[in-house]
Amino acid sequence: MGHLWDSEASGYFNTGVMAIDLNKWCKLDILSGGLKFAKSTRATLKHCDQDMLNHVFEGEWLHLDTRWNAAPHIWGLCSVPAPADEAAALAAQDAVARNKPAIVHFAGSGNAKPWNYLCAHPWKARYLELKKKTPWAGTLLDSQPPPLFVRLWSRALFRIKCLVKGK
Repeated sequence: MGHLWDSEASGYFNTGVMAIDLNKWCKLDILSGGLKFAKSTRATLKHCDQDMLNHVFEGEWLHLDTRWNAAPHIWGLCSVPAPADEAAALAAQDAVARNKPAIVHFAGSGNAKPWNYLCAHPWKARYLELKKKTPWAGTLLDSQPPPLFVRLWSRALFRIKCLVKGK
């Protein structure tokens, strides 16, 4: 089975950043409608909540300017094809968003995330600066090699265990 929505399809929105009328959301019971759709569809939901919300709000949503959802593609960190009729307008929004994003959305997986040691996102330094003010300040980044003293200590312990076991 194919995916319900193709990332190249026109009229598909990213749910990373949304402005929601919460009263209307609750009144229309969006959660129940979305769950009903997700359970009944035979298509593969590639981006679970995102595919479901795109179905529920098909034709009933407004596009936020890219500044409000500055995703990695605007810095060339991944490719997101734009519909031909929107490409020029989106390119102009991307240029503004690169220089002055309102919300930086670290979309993607693995090294697209600023908490990954290998991440090359231009806003990673700002993320790390803000992380220092949180309870996770001392947490190592994903995929980050441990400090040298930890690696040396681990090797020494391994060698001692090998000596004790006679290997």
